[in-house]
Amino acid sequence: MQAILSRNVILEKFKPLAIRNVINKEPLTNGGFRIYKSVKETEEILVELPKNKEVKDIVIIEGQGIGRELVPIGLEILKLINEMFGLKLNFLTEKEYPFLDVDKWEEIGETQNRLIPQEVINLILECGAVLKGPTRTPSGARSRQSYNVGLRQELDLFANPRIAKYIGYGREEIDLTIVRENTEGLYCGLGQMFGQDSAINIRVITQETSERIVKYGFELAVLNNQDTIIVAEKPNILKETGAVFLNSAKEVAKFYPNIRLQEKIIDNLGDEIASGKIKKGIIVTTNLFGDIMSDVAAGLVGGEGVAPGANIGWKCGVFETLAGTADNLVGTNTVNPIAIIFAASQLLEYIGRPDLAKKIYFAMEEVIKQECSTPDLGGKATTQEVKKEIFGKFNFLK
Repeated sequence: MQAILSRNVILEKFKPLAIRNVINKEPLTNGGFRIYKSVKETEEILVELPKNKEVKDIVIIEGQGIGRELVPIGLEILKLINEMFGLKLNFLTEKEYPFLDVDKWEEIGETQNRLIPQEVINLILECGAVLKGPTRTPSGARSRQSYNVGLRQELDLFANPRIAKYIGYGREEIDLTIVRENTEGLYCGLGQMFGQDSAINIRVITQETSERIVKYGFELAVLNNQDTIIVAEKPNILKETGAVFLNSAKEVAKFYPNIRLQEKIIDNLGDEIASGKIKKGIIVTTNLFGDIMSDVAAGLVGGEGVAPGANIGWKCGVFETLAGTADNLVGTNTVNPIAIIFAASQLLEYIGRPDLAKKIYFAMEEVIKQECSTPDLGGKATTQEVKKEIFGKFNFLK
């Protein structure tokens, strides 16, 4: 099942306009829309379109820890495909753009009073697609915000489709896509300490944000010829925020009469996935629940070493792995390269080449079936040996 909507689909169907209270919209020549909220009430909204609809420049951010070993592998397969199929892609790295080095972000950010340097944001928005490694996130009440969360919020990367799919290891029948809302919920960064021993974190759920993530799930269902999507929440306990999310989902469902909306309590869903009652399908949920549930699903097919993570916004997409920096594994040549190669294939889906993404997928599947795998999957192969086998299979499949 394809988990990534192409950039052209995103540009067409996810312009930053609320679904609700709009009875018609008329395109304007300046890239905006005249919105008819009622028979008498109108409003003109200018939508700033990306300069280039076609992605030709790919930003490469190696990240930290094992990212510096894995991202070059993802870049290598993209370069191979670029040369074999004449895609005419350009790859922008920290060699030409030193501010892409994550280790420099804190220093640069302090001079700009920003978490992420403005140059990084500008370059990503200009190019439209990123292959990224993991970054370190400090813990503690007064520590800085996660770079990952900061990127998602500043670039409005609202959709985090995470795929858990059998590729030769684990449960053969698993083919799940968990569509996680990526910008609010408990990850919005609102919290406060009360003295030394009490604290709160605030969960923010809004109708507009809920609508668009559910819409992403429905559009995936259309793309993959699915007749059902599942929305999962905890409205029996988180009554107010849960109700906003589920009510928003029901509103969006009205636009997709041929696709069934199925509601599930999030902990019941976890049991059904773990027990094998749910093996396939599209699941849409809020930020924290999506983060946890996608890791559970990934564990059924080999864990984070084979799981990519895409972050999709209206103007750009960032593609990475689920795994963290794993500093203890740096230099061991034992880290699984499949997740970053999988992420590179999803980037290809995003720029409109799902045919090439499928070739990468088949190459990975063939290698794992031949029991060439790293220790996390019970094998004895090194990172470089697995990479070499996948690249060889890809060349054979071309």
